[in-house]
Amino acid sequence: MAATLDDGRDVFFRWHVPGEPAGLISAVSDLPLPVDAVAFDDCETLQVDREILVEMMRADGAVALAVARLLAKHTYDTVNLVRMRTESNLNARVLGVLRHLAVVNGSPHGPAAWSLSVSQRDIAGAVGASRQRVNAELRALEQAGHIQLGYNRILVIGGPWGNPPTSTKKR
Repeated sequence: MAATLDDGRDVFFRWHVPGEPAGLISAVSDLPLPVDAVAFDDCETLQVDREILVEMMRADGAVALAVARLLAKHTYDTVNLVRMRTESNLNARVLGVLRHLAVVNGSPHGPAAWSLSVSQRDIAGAVGASRQRVNAELRALEQAGHIQLGYNRILVIGGPWGNPPTSTKKR
């Protein structure tokens, strides 16, 4: 999911996972939310009429609670990502965004790490820096033991974000 800023720049936020709703905030609030979702492969979509969704929420407390939980999770994810993106230095922004994306979109890897497939271009877009600067920060984070870089993946070490375990630190 990406948002387009007033100056025309696209800002990467996160991936949607299969079965995850998109556009729920706009549907429930009846306010426009300018984001784009791009499918990287064949996909199926289900469009639900706003009025039908709202009526279902009014009629069934379980549906309303499920929608409220989805909205709360989305809000938490967004606030957490914005917090990470406003860190004062690039190193902290890169690590914060990686940790956020790892929890939201990564796969658990052992007891205290997450495997994440993400491009340096996407990370650069998420932190507002060039791919070259992000590459340098990724190398520094690897040297510090916070991540391990691999082919088409980053292993984000620690969680929920204390010191990295010594058993997974790259030597």
